[in-house]
Amino acid sequence: METRHVALIVEDDADMAAEMVDLLRAMDHEAVVATTKAEAVEALKHRQFCYILLDLHIKSEITALRARVESGMTLIDEIRQRYPHFHQNKTTSHLLPIIVVSGQAKDHDSIMHAIKLGATNFKRKPLSRDEKLEEIVRRDLADCGRKNHEDCAAINAKLAVPCNFIGAESEKVTCSKSGNWIKMNGMEYTFRGSSQTQLIRLLYDGCTAGHAKLHTKTILKKAGYSDNVDNLYKAFARSKKPWRAVIAFDDGHCWLNVKA
Repeated sequence: METRHVALIVEDDADMAAEMVDLLRAMDHEAVVATTKAEAVEALKHRQFCYILLDLHIKSEITALRARVESGMTLIDEIRQRYPHFHQNKTTSHLLPIIVVSGQAKDHDSIMHAIKLGATNFKRKPLSRDEKLEEIVRRDLADCGRKNHEDCAAINAKLAVPCNFIGAESEKVTCSKSGNWIKMNGMEYTFRGSSQTQLIRLLYDGCTAGHAKLHTKTILKKAGYSDNVDNLYKAFARSKKPWRAVIAFDDGHCWLNVKA
């Protein structure tokens, strides 16, 4: 069992990645390096991390022609589906720190957008010229309830539940691109309304990406519901469709009710 904080570094520059690894080792932290969004997603599927250092300007996959900021942005979005936010003392906190590491002054707008998506902080490159990275990491870990590695283990055990009964190519469940119909458990269910159909599609995408349980309030907001719609009963208040046959829920989370 790991006894030290473990970071996922998402950085396509080998020299910069090596520098980050050295800095984290000096903090007595471990690190795993991913060079593309696809590698990062795979790493998150197979290992639990305490925080993430992310260069936004990365390739989507190794065969991509060039790096794009959009790859980093969509990675933040996917991470937040697995590790959402929570409310504490009237403020919004996150369950996994994502620290954006930027090397260009012109990245300001991208950094601000990344923070809106769920990044917790940012640090400008180069990293070796000051000692603020350690301060940022330790503060973000504490803010996310991960001051000690034992805290990380408890959070990861609760939230990073693998969706092991369904894969992207599974015949057990299929869903339309718009989310207006879904086939599962030998039945076909239809939905209407932009928010309902978006919710169904988000649940399907989350499950096929390996995220069995999603934070209900977060996914409702992402589906387009207003802030006062904070549970599934409100989301389907005007619907006569048997939504509970499709969606299971408990303890603030929801998921597709696919029978094993």
